[in-house]
Amino acid sequence: MARAHRASEEDVEAVAALLAESHDVEREGRPDDETLRAGVARLIGGEDAEFFLAGEPPVGVAEVRYRWSLFSQAEDAYLEDLYVRASHRRQGLGRALLEAAFERARERGAVRIELGASEGDTDAIAFYEALAFENRFGGTDGPRALFYARWVAEPPPWQAASTPL
Repeated sequence: MARAHRASEEDVEAVAALLAESHDVEREGRPDDETLRAGVARLIGGEDAEFFLAGEPPVGVAEVRYRWSLFSQAEDAYLEDLYVRASHRRQGLGRALLEAAFERARERGAVRIELGASEGDTDAIAFYEALAFENRFGGTDGPRALFYARWVAEPPPWQAASTPL
């Protein structure tokens, strides 16, 4: 049975390496390795984000961000990144990462976890739906949930302003 664990400060290198790999595979811009490691260390040292690793050595990573919800009066969790190396997919590692994230979110008092997915990534959508994620408000007959984003300042140098979010 696949297992995942919450990353600690000792895992900064592994987390950063897997996040870099995921963005390289997806051909998305990213900061250089040193900047990425510093960012991971900053987040691991704070209260607003957590990382989870799966595999030994790690071949999968999840990043979960937290924020307080005024209306639910509880934390909300947002799955910012989920990546499992292609050679290790369909072995339960993605599920293990999300189960660890669910458990930790509950421990923190969160009542839900949200994520964004590309409409064309049908494998990811099927995976999330198999884990009971929904993209409808009020159940299967409700209106579709959409995710929007926009730049509010000059984008970082590794991402052009025209790069879709």
